[in-house]
Amino acid sequence: METPVIASQEISKNERAYSFIFWFGLFIVLVACDQILKVLIFNFPSQSQPWLLTSFAGGFGLQLYTNAEFAFSAPIPKFLMYSVYAVSTVALAWWAKVSWKNLASPSKIAFIIILAGSASNLGERLIVGSVRDYLLVANGIFNLADVYILVGVFWYLVREFWPK
Repeated sequence: METPVIASQEISKNERAYSFIFWFGLFIVLVACDQILKVLIFNFPSQSQPWLLTSFAGGFGLQLYTNAEFAFSAPIPKFLMYSVYAVSTVALAWWAKVSWKNLASPSKIAFIIILAGSASNLGERLIVGSVRDYLLVANGIFNLADVYILVGVFWYLVREFWPK
């Protein structure tokens, strides 16, 4: 005999479906924003606007850079580089899966932001062979996906470890 479905169980299933759609949609939007911005900046620099690719006061601005090396342009062997990326991405995804139900929504947002930045850079590296950076900050060059990772990590650490 089949057990009847209680209305609250049905709502729970629907909520889970909507929740997955929301979080996955946020992930896709963040990755798309990063990739679209890279395409626009790298494919349409205007010759009539030379300020676009120059630095502003204090070492901030836009500078195109294609990074075929490891993070922070560290020269390590490609096999090791891809191994580190693969292991760290799988570990992050596994940790998110294991702890997802216990996380508050702000921490989930931080996770999605970190995962989107990581996936965008890793996907680009696998498809293009390098990561396109363009945000000049002091003596480093970053991209939006890097900003996602930094903001997500900072947000998560503050949410989890800041005294309440």
